[in-house]
Amino acid sequence: MLAVLSNRLSERVRVPTPLLFLVAAALGAHLISALDDVPHRSIERLVTVALAVILFDGGMRIGWPRMRSALGPVVAVGVVGTFLTTLALAVLAHVALGLDWWVALLVGTAIAPTDPAVVFSVLGQREPAGRSGTILEGESGVNDPVGIALMVGLLSAGGVSAGALSGVAGDFALQMAVGGAVGLLGGRALLAFMRRVALPSEGLYPLRTLSGGLVVFGAATVLSGSGFLAVFVAGLLLGDARAPYKGEIERFHSALASLGEIVAFLALGLTIDLATLSRTDVWAPGLLIGATLAFVVRPVLISCSRATRYSCWPVRTCETGWLMTGEISARRHGRRGARSPAPAGAAAGAHVPPVEPPRKEQPLPPRLAGTRQSHAPQTRRR
Repeated sequence: MLAVLSNRLSERVRVPTPLLFLVAAALGAHLISALDDVPHRSIERLVTVALAVILFDGGMRIGWPRMRSALGPVVAVGVVGTFLTTLALAVLAHVALGLDWWVALLVGTAIAPTDPAVVFSVLGQREPAGRSGTILEGESGVNDPVGIALMVGLLSAGGVSAGALSGVAGDFALQMAVGGAVGLLGGRALLAFMRRVALPSEGLYPLRTLSGGLVVFGAATVLSGSGFLAVFVAGLLLGDARAPYKGEIERFHSALASLGEIVAFLALGLTIDLATLSRTDVWAPGLLIGATLAFVVRPVLISCSRATRYSCWPVRTCETGWLMTGEISARRHGRRGARSPAPAGAAAGAHVPPVEPPRKEQPLPPRLAGTRQSHAPQTRRR
């Protein structure tokens, strides 16, 4: 109940709700010794299921038509940007902190992706107009599977060498290809099942969709693919498709994703050791990497993607989430009417009025072409 009501507190203190869950769980584990004994394997399973549910709901909320309109920026920032961010952070960790190259790459891979739970949570309350919100959500949904697949490949390699890196590239390509294919086929099959097979009770329709999404996730994982990418792609295909009781299905998955957000960050908070975190040799390097990521690496990489019409500046906070500090210049070829940067208060949840791009007047069909002037005063010819 306290976790549910924390949204009101989040609006007042201008802090994302997942961060409150994380801090509360860390304090609870520090004060109550029994909470510190939760097996990490159980936490890993809880977070995995919660993330799959969040990505499935995120894909449904975006929908394929919106995703297609912003696919180029999403791929550029979510895939290429994740690789470049990982490389930049690895160089920083190796040069500034003296970490081995393999360990430095693991650190960069762990913190390079955005967190979909935080991004979907923040944008679910106040989404920017135009493609900016789609780019933020799509990038967050795509780069998490990319980061996880890259992490799995690096852990399997066990070091940095030409042979190991080629193995990482092969594992990554396999996970992305299999995950995307399973998500595409599974999403289409689930949509056909939703449309053609009726159920005796309307309460069963959302449960069928949930079970179908988890089957897609499991099938991709068993086939050595990315289950997270598969479930996100399946959600995209279901997003704007028509199906019986679609409104009830969307509301159910939205509520379940909110529950998954609570569970994931409470579980992750139990793994934080405040005594270790208070050591200077722990928080100082973390602060250096976080500040460099937020104010140097990501802004530079996003600036390189400004060939697209709209680009965004997501900034990571702490180790687990991202906040949106504003939209960076949507100016294109020096035209007027571009969006100005949003105030920094947007990161904390301040209201930012949506700004829609100017719409062009659509021509009327030929049979109605003469109706525009039908209401204009007529001048009688003499």
